[in-house]
Amino acid sequence: MSSPTIFLPDDLIVEVLSFLPVKTLMRLRSCCKSSNSLVSDPLFVKSHLQHSTQNPNFTLGRTLCIEDTSVLPISFDRFIESSCSSKPITLTNDPYYSLKDKDCSNVVGSYNGLICLLGYSFESREMWFRFWNPATRTISEKIGHFRSIPYSYDLTFGYDNSKDTYKVVNLYRGAKVFSLGDNAWRNI
Repeated sequence: MSSPTIFLPDDLIVEVLSFLPVKTLMRLRSCCKSSNSLVSDPLFVKSHLQHSTQNPNFTLGRTLCIEDTSVLPISFDRFIESSCSSKPITLTNDPYYSLKDKDCSNVVGSYNGLICLLGYSFESREMWFRFWNPATRTISEKIGHFRSIPYSYDLTFGYDNSKDTYKVVNLYRGAKVFSLGDNAWRNI
């Protein structure tokens, strides 16, 4: 005698999946079209983000020389454990986290796992951003171009909950805001 088929409602499956680690979800994307569309759905991403904030991580920036900057994800628990026990944290040298191949050499900031990178050209005095999500292994094109004298900027990166978008604020010689949603600079 065969056992009865158990049916799980879609909303229960989505809820369970929202607790999985990002790497597991990225593997699910290649499983089938419905998994790929679920993992890419903005509502699912927000739900997953809410669950992942219960297990916080942060990003360290490491510059060995001007041409060799890396970002290193580390769990908050691991950082605290190392601080309390006086044991050093062993940092891996994973080439994926190097900024060399990303055409950027500075980290503006990190929020919700999204990292804002800054690149520049000394010849044209032009600067730009790239937004990188190491968990999904995606990086944006160069956006938010502006002209500036190298190292004469005051940038910060964050998330505007009321507009549901990421923003970069430049406080050098006035105040301007770049919104990732419409990719435009505005004076404030």
